[in-house]
Amino acid sequence: MTTLVFEAPGPDSPGYLRRSRQALEFQRSLSDNPTPETLDRMVEFLAQYVSEPADHDAKIEALWMASKAQFNDLLTAISAGEGENPTPAPTT
Repeated sequence: MTTLVFEAPGPDSPGYLRRSRQALEFQRSLSDNPTPETLDRMVEFLAQYVSEPADHDAKIEALWMASKAQFNDLLTAISAGEGENPTPAPTT
């Protein structure tokens, strides 16, 4: 089992509105009609906030193995600017 450590930026981190907008767009598209391209973009977007595993390919693979609930939690953390504490999300 791989542990995915996600560190969402806090509300005072630069780019708050841009991150929030992207996260909200992903949340909306997931509930409407997700496409493979949307999922690819979402995984790349979220990978920039993964601190563990450190390797980019391992980050991408760990995100692909996350559950829907975990993805929703990660997007919520980004859109809400709740980045004070790292969020470990165990994946397989």
